[in-house]
Amino acid sequence: MTTIPDETRQSAEAKLRAGQNALAEGRLDRAVEALVDAESLFRQLKDPGPTGEARSALAEAQRQNGALQQAASSYEKAIALFKEAELPEREAAALLAYGHVERARTRLDAAWQQYYLSLRLFEKVESVRGQATAALALGHIERQRGNVDRAAEYYASARARYASTKDALGEADASRSLGEMLAAHGEVKSAGEALDNALALYHGARDRHGLVDTVISQGRLALEHGSLSDAARLFGDATRAAGPLEYTLGELDGQLGLGDVAFAEGRLDQALALGLRVEQGYSDQHAPLGQAEANRLLGDVYLRRGNLSQAISSFDRAARALKAQRARIQLARALAGSAEAQRLRANPRKAEDLFAEARVVAAEAQQHRIEAASILGLGRVARVRADAVTAGPLLSDAAQRSERLGMPSAATSATVDRARLALAQGNLGEAQAVLASVKLPARPDAMVARAEISLALGDVATARAQAGEAVEAAATSGSYVDEIEGWLCAGEAALDTDDLNGAVDAINSAQGLASTHEMPLHDALAQVWLGWVLVRRGLFEEALATLQEQLPRLRAADAPLAQSLAWRGIGETQRHLDETEDSRRAFVEAQRLAGEHGDLAGEAEAMEGEGRTALTTTPPRAEVAAKRFAQARDRVARVVASLAEPVARQRYHDRWADLWADNIVALSHQDDGAHALALATHFTELATRDGRAAAGSRLAEHEKTLASTMPTEDAAREAAKRIMATLADARKVLER
Repeated sequence: MTTIPDETRQSAEAKLRAGQNALAEGRLDRAVEALVDAESLFRQLKDPGPTGEARSALAEAQRQNGALQQAASSYEKAIALFKEAELPEREAAALLAYGHVERARTRLDAAWQQYYLSLRLFEKVESVRGQATAALALGHIERQRGNVDRAAEYYASARARYASTKDALGEADASRSLGEMLAAHGEVKSAGEALDNALALYHGARDRHGLVDTVISQGRLALEHGSLSDAARLFGDATRAAGPLEYTLGELDGQLGLGDVAFAEGRLDQALALGLRVEQGYSDQHAPLGQAEANRLLGDVYLRRGNLSQAISSFDRAARALKAQRARIQLARALAGSAEAQRLRANPRKAEDLFAEARVVAAEAQQHRIEAASILGLGRVARVRADAVTAGPLLSDAAQRSERLGMPSAATSATVDRARLALAQGNLGEAQAVLASVKLPARPDAMVARAEISLALGDVATARAQAGEAVEAAATSGSYVDEIEGWLCAGEAALDTDDLNGAVDAINSAQGLASTHEMPLHDALAQVWLGWVLVRRGLFEEALATLQEQLPRLRAADAPLAQSLAWRGIGETQRHLDETEDSRRAFVEAQRLAGEHGDLAGEAEAMEGEGRTALTTTPPRAEVAAKRFAQARDRVARVVASLAEPVARQRYHDRWADLWADNIVALSHQDDGAHALALATHFTELATRDGRAAAGSRLAEHEKTLASTMPTEDAAREAAKRIMATLADARKVLER
């Protein structure tokens, strides 16, 4: 006669089988219903083993339904039941599955703990295949954490254990995972060998999905190391193979790879189209990691095209998803991309925070190239701030790291920034020497820097020609930043030669590009130079309004030297408008900004401007003017001290001929003819014939002005005559 417990057991076992079958067929609602009934019946029988089986299967159904919290709770209960039933192998399997759930919840530490306990139990029951599976899972966690050596150990262990059990697919999975990890950390040869081994194993097992995944990994390896044609072929092969299999994620991964190849080859329209397509595809497949990588590609494209707002949005979407997935390698790249876009958008504080975060994440994930790029970004932010103490070491570090990592382009970028930093500090000799070390001199950024140095040295004609060449090279290569900066340099050079129409054309070209590419700092700089053009044209009211409008933008961009340039222009306009006290304050502010940030030439120009303002008062404040001119000459001397070649020193002094002449004028107003003539004699020793002629011409202008405003009162008239006589004597000294 059948007892009630026997009927209950039979019913429970039937429900368990029905639930497991429904689960295997993907009928999750039916599976859950049957498994809940099975567990309830087994609990009535107080049989923990089968109860654990029902609960474990229920956990898997919940996992597949996306109910990860419920799945985690169910696996905990199943593990406890298997422990009670003294079924260590089933307990180990449940621990392994529980780890998968925790990993899906991005609880990496909790996942690692479950995997580790699973490995220990599989070792206890001598289940080699179980040990291999747990070791593979631990390798995934360590890889995600960025622990390369630990991950490699676990992957190698998993591969060996799978091989010992003749599990070709498991061995292939371990080999592919090892290869992908080694590829991500630049170990090309070892990565290639591991991926080739995986490919052969998948071929032998006729696992076409595994073949697609491995070919994509090989494409990634080729892409990361510049073999673009090989990468395109591999991604194309994978995409074509995935289609007939209806392996949508594999097909999307291949297309994403093709998008990265198109980006690397500069085919931005194609890269954009592929990025948009795969982003939508991953979204439809509920694949957040793939969708994040698609957004990262879109960010790269938008950044290269100069669509900075879109770049920031794409990178930030990618970063949020990658943080949630704890995908540190991909996260480092997205953070660095967003930081660079923020830097170009003149958001220095945000850029600095992102570069710093990217640097830390990249270091932890052993992504040395991204770490070097982040250090370069931090150095560039500090350079715009004119913070030489911070920028110098960062740029040097970035250059050295990039050189060691086989990244010549990045090393050159850092070196060019070092040269421009030295230039901004008035160390022209160092700027020349650093730039001379550039191994790729035809690069647009190096060409712009060379033009800027020529302009600073006073070689205006050469600077203008070099700036034109830089603009042409930048336009050809699509480097919009270098093109903008080349136009700005060309405009400044044209302004220095009083070619105001040429200056306006060049500056407008820079301003148009800066506006198109959402670069407010460069836009503001262009407006400042247009303000200076208005000063030269005598449109002082318009110039003042233009220059004052740029100050808030320059402060927001944290660009003190650009602010100093604007304040010098403001001081100049106010002097011409007879707003003497306002002019003096503007020049003092310009001096402060330049002086605090090491801009010797800018400080000298501001002191020169304040001195000229003092000379325009009635009566002239000659003592104040002479003091400011002497201080300006001291700054010029400190710049000259950095130049080794005598000819370069003379030409640099030529640039400051008006300063020496105005200093002579101030001394003449103090009735200090001896000192004035001594200064003229000294300038003849410092400058070339052109510089002496320019100083003499400046003195002649002052003489003419005095003659046209000759006072009628006898004492004042005699004083004016003495001044004119001193100026005439000084001109004779300069003409010798």
